[in-house]
Amino acid sequence: MDNCKLCEFNKSGQNIEQTDHWYIDQPRDFKFAGLYFIRCKRHIESLAEMSEEESSEIGCLIQKYSKRSQDEAKAQRVLAMSLGLSDPHIHFWILPKTEDNESEVLQLREVMRNI
Repeated sequence: MDNCKLCEFNKSGQNIEQTDHWYIDQPRDFKFAGLYFIRCKRHIESLAEMSEEESSEIGCLIQKYSKRSQDEAKAQRVLAMSLGLSDPHIHFWILPKTEDNESEVLQLREVMRNI
C-alpha cells in the first residue's frame, strides 16, 4: 500500500532483522535501549487476517525481542502492544519500562496518539 503512515514513520529507522513476513526495527525518533518496532511486510488490518506462517513467526519474534529488551534495558517490565488505529498495517511495539525511561515512554505515547 502506498502512503502508509507506519512505513513512512519508520523509513529511516534502523532495521535489526527481517524474517519471511516481518521487519524488526529500532524506531528512528526514539533511541532508548530495548525499544523495538515489529511490522508485518503485508498491509493487513487485523490479526485475524494473518496467515498461519505470519502468526507463527510473530509469536516467536515477540518472545525473542521481549527477552532482548528486558536484558538490554534491565527493564522492570516489557510491554508488547499492537494498536493499528491509524493505517491498515499490523505492527507491534516492544517497549521496556524502566525507572529511567519514563519521559521517553510518555513521549512515545504522544507520538502514537498522533500517528
